[in-house]
Amino acid sequence: MPEPQFPVSKPQLLLSEPGVVRDGTQLARNSHLDVQWCRFYQNRPRKMLGYREQVRTVPGIVRAIDVFSNDGVSYVNLGSGQGISRYAIDNTTGVNTGVVDRTPAGFTVSDDWNWQFAEMFDTAGGSTQLFALPTPSASSITTDADYPLYYGDVLGTGALVAVPGVTASGGVCAIPSFLFVYGHDGYVQWCAPGDPLDWVGAGSGDSRPCASKIVKGMSLRGQTGPAIILWALDAVIIGQYNGDAALNYFSFTTLTATASIMSSNGVVEHNGIYYWATSSGFSMFNGVIRDVPNDYNRQWFLDNVNYAQRQKVFAFKVPRWNEIWWCFPFGNATECTHAVVYNYLLNCWYDTVLPNGGRSAAYYEYIFAYPLMAGVQQDPDTDGYSVWQHEYGRNEISGPQSTAKAIKSYYRTAEFSFVVPRQPGQLGEDRTISYSIMEPDYVQSGDLTMQVISRANARAPEESSIRFTITEDTTQMELLNFKWQGRLNSFYIESNTLNGDFVCGSPVIHFVPGDGRRES
Repeated sequence: MPEPQFPVSKPQLLLSEPGVVRDGTQLARNSHLDVQWCRFYQNRPRKMLGYREQVRTVPGIVRAIDVFSNDGVSYVNLGSGQGISRYAIDNTTGVNTGVVDRTPAGFTVSDDWNWQFAEMFDTAGGSTQLFALPTPSASSITTDADYPLYYGDVLGTGALVAVPGVTASGGVCAIPSFLFVYGHDGYVQWCAPGDPLDWVGAGSGDSRPCASKIVKGMSLRGQTGPAIILWALDAVIIGQYNGDAALNYFSFTTLTATASIMSSNGVVEHNGIYYWATSSGFSMFNGVIRDVPNDYNRQWFLDNVNYAQRQKVFAFKVPRWNEIWWCFPFGNATECTHAVVYNYLLNCWYDTVLPNGGRSAAYYEYIFAYPLMAGVQQDPDTDGYSVWQHEYGRNEISGPQSTAKAIKSYYRTAEFSFVVPRQPGQLGEDRTISYSIMEPDYVQSGDLTMQVISRANARAPEESSIRFTITEDTTQMELLNFKWQGRLNSFYIESNTLNGDFVCGSPVIHFVPGDGRRES
């Protein structure tokens, strides 16, 4: 009697295209279906790094973070509904001095305060000054109430004081030699060159380059001198220094009068390119304004952002990993609970749930080599709020005892099946797939778990295998042996152990054709 013939197993790389597609169906493209606390580098998924608590006594939820570095120390200024707080970090050790209060005298506390910060050297006083402008705009970007511009020595600890006669409803921005404030009815005003406390002397001035409120300004490389880029509610404008008193020192050009902006803190610059969230997606300026292509999660973002809390959307960059983040309140959340991430090198998008209930503000790494993010949960022991140092270690580290907790991270591949185009005009077999062996290829710390998630067809409910363990100890397991059969199959990989980490390489899965059954 001849020996029975068994199908020969076939190997397949367990890889999907970088990025996570939220828009459309699961079969629409070959990108990942889901991730959490996971990014893409070299086209492969890898776990994001950890975070540790720096301070936990900030008196309110932070709406803006500003960092100024000098002589080995980074001075972190925090704007909240309670006022202005500050602490200092040793750039080498990360040790901080604790939070001090720099709130102006007579400041009225309110959860609706939003902040913008700027620094500028005062040639008359011979020191760098910190400038801070609060607006009651956390609940409405269109507020038209003017409030004082405050200032104080950026290295000091004393309360900030008001700049005489200078108020605005939008914000503050420093460009070379000039400090600007801006606000409702398209109003902009700037100081005398080099003197941020002189707003009436030679070289100072004001203008109204548009009719709607201006909510954000940033320094821009000019053609012939200092320049500023301004975002109004419906326009983007460039102001260029012309040096001519007869021409009011600055000339303004409208780049577009049909723009939109999601929030005043939702703008970020990287390498001379400006990115911002809009009411219909994402835009950028690199000499011309254009949309940032996003057919991964743009509709998902727009469908799920809480528009009543849109002014709390904030953006920041993580250059180490080629990322721009927009953090936003998801659904009915009143604080930012999720982030969409644009990887400008891989030109893909993904997203993540934010830790500890969310984050409220952030600042990128530059001298102090870690991004800072502010938390939204009040500490029961201090009644204060925390600032976290991100991209640090592999755990969540918090509390006076520096307690370490595991961080859950996972990714889920696109669906694999025979029912896919093999060649133009040719389809594969309409059969299930039977899996038996996985060849793990991970640089990992701690055990990983793997689970197969299957559907009989595009409208069928999902069925999941048990979880299989991919051990860190390669002497105990070179191959993962398991059994599972399904028609449309995706693979879920999770890290959730103390000190856990993974960098995905090119894992291989072995399969044979299954029995061909499918649900009608």
